[in-house]
Amino acid sequence: MATERMDPTRVETVHWVSGFMTHGSDESAQLQFLQELFPLSKVAHCEWGNFDSDNRLKRITRKTYSYASKEADRAHLELIDKIENDERPLRSILIGHSLGGRIVVNALSEMGTHGALRAGYAVLLGAAVEARNEEFWQTVVNGCRNTIYNVCDYEDEILGALFSVRHQAKAVGQVGTRSENGHIVDLQLCPEGRISALKNATSGRRKRILAD
Repeated sequence: MATERMDPTRVETVHWVSGFMTHGSDESAQLQFLQELFPLSKVAHCEWGNFDSDNRLKRITRKTYSYASKEADRAHLELIDKIENDERPLRSILIGHSLGGRIVVNALSEMGTHGALRAGYAVLLGAAVEARNEEFWQTVVNGCRNTIYNVCDYEDEILGALFSVRHQAKAVGQVGTRSENGHIVDLQLCPEGRISALKNATSGRRKRILAD
């Protein structure tokens, strides 16, 4: 499967969407890390309803995660607004973790369905997104000019426990999108510290993407 290699020097804006309960020092460290990965880019943080009114961390409960999931299903419109304000949206990359990955997917689907606006690249990290059909993933692809990378970890017990609050199946951040669309690449974290492409459903081949 041929995919275009990402060139960090050509990325003008990195839109980072953090996950459930991310705050404080964790958030600062994430933004610093992204700035080091993309030293020539503007790193923009897309904040959403992770906190209560006075910005104190909420208690982790099933009710809280269910509420946050509903907030995430509305927050993609704010992300789209930010992309629209980019000077060159096709030079942007969207990176979302956990429920942040859900926001990225919803934003891409919305753009791919209703307009000409597209992002450049997208990376999903442990995305809290349920398995969907090929028609839906095509709308997601339509919202992104280049490859969408879905990094997943079958051993992610935290994602599995939280995701089961609203869904019966595992998240794509655990088992992959399982899409046959050539513009979506599922990357599975391996115990040895490597990232491998999941088995391609059509070719049966397993390709090594990145190793330490």
